[in-house]
Amino acid sequence: MRIAFFASMLTLGCCGWSSIAHAEHGHSIQLAQAESEAETDDPGFVPPPTTPPQQTSPFPQLASRSNRFENGFERLQASRRGVTGRSLSRMPNMFGDFFTPGGTACFSVDVPVVTGTQIVPITTTETVTVFDTVTIVDPSSGSSTTTQPRDVQVDVVTNVEVDTVQNFTFDGEAQIPLAGGVRRQKVSENNSPIPQDRWIFSYNHFENALAADTYDFVEIGGVVSLRTNRVNRSVDRFAFGIEKTFVDGWNSVQVVQSVSANQWQLDSDLVGATAGGLGNLTFLFKQALLVADDGLISAGFGFDIPIGADGEGRVDSVLYELKNENVHLFPFLGIAYTPFDNWFVQGIFQLDIPTRGNSVIVDDAKSRQNVGRLNESTLLFVDVSGGYWLYQNPNARAVVGVALVSELHYGVPIQDSDSVEYASSDGTVNFNFTNPAGWSDALNFTLGMHTVLANGATVRIGGVIPIERQDNVDFDSEIQCQVSVPF
Repeated sequence: MRIAFFASMLTLGCCGWSSIAHAEHGHSIQLAQAESEAETDDPGFVPPPTTPPQQTSPFPQLASRSNRFENGFERLQASRRGVTGRSLSRMPNMFGDFFTPGGTACFSVDVPVVTGTQIVPITTTETVTVFDTVTIVDPSSGSSTTTQPRDVQVDVVTNVEVDTVQNFTFDGEAQIPLAGGVRRQKVSENNSPIPQDRWIFSYNHFENALAADTYDFVEIGGVVSLRTNRVNRSVDRFAFGIEKTFVDGWNSVQVVQSVSANQWQLDSDLVGATAGGLGNLTFLFKQALLVADDGLISAGFGFDIPIGADGEGRVDSVLYELKNENVHLFPFLGIAYTPFDNWFVQGIFQLDIPTRGNSVIVDDAKSRQNVGRLNESTLLFVDVSGGYWLYQNPNARAVVGVALVSELHYGVPIQDSDSVEYASSDGTVNFNFTNPAGWSDALNFTLGMHTVLANGATVRIGGVIPIERQDNVDFDSEIQCQVSVPF
């Protein structure tokens, strides 16, 4: 109500100012005509030079981008095109918090494995011909001896080296980082409800963001066993982009490209996984709906283009791929408010809507097939930020302002999670591909320091700690570094 009141008063004030300026200008013309009629008879009269009337903008607080300013706060205000009052134009951007993998492959395996050799005696039966000596007695000639052949069955024992086969049964999972581990985007990442002219750079380090179970064979004392290891990997994400205003600063378009510096690589005897580092390309449109000196309401719409890397993996001899095909839509509503000169509050309410699923491809050496489409859950994000200016000195030569910023980020799925199942033809490998972000909600806390330099650039360092953890999704902690350069 207060924002609406100030917006109404501002509009009425602008209209009134325009009417007053128009009336005063008309009155000055009449006075000039009267003076000219009264003084034309004077031959020594020289009329004063006339200057064209200056146009009055309906938004007197608008600042031209072409002007040069002497301090960082004015440059920052100019980059936001003056659609806000001076106190609101100093509003820091929000830090953000979010990370989630593209999916999780849960598997159960029952595989026979040759673990060694052993000597086994094998008995076979063979036919052997023997010759018996037979004595023949003939009364006329006497006795004589002769031999007669006879076949007999005998057992033959042979030592044979045979393989030792043992069945190993195990269950595990591997998280799959689609699009370089930067799968879903949040509007609150290094952003504000206020349209701006700026260059964007962000760095995020997610500690232990991805996890997988690996299995290796180990032989100790002639006994082969299966060793299980839980592997955690951190993700270093970089983002580069630009935001440009139009329509006198009331609207802006933002383009951001993300990339991961550390490629996801797993390699063990029975489980492996890999994923590239290229993220998706994100577009975001923002419009200020209601503006006052100390408050602003904006809305917008964004989407990403799935140009990022796919995820691949292996369990025993079965290969799988999780394709990066989904297009995400994220409408949002933003609110910014400065109740006092040194205090500020802002919030962004966002939906993340997946438009289609990601194909799951399995290759078991006999056939390559599409076993289904993994649909991600629609998520609701509520991000609230507040802070206080610790230091402000517009005349400083280096740092003109320092603010402390704290944030709460809540994300909750608003639909059931999806899954895709697969069983190999011989029944030894079973997969269950799931959407990990669709199981439970998450609550994260962010604390950071916002610094404004003399040229208007902002440099920010922050950290994120999960308060309420999502199962198999959350990172342990996050470090952020963000830079915005106005133009």
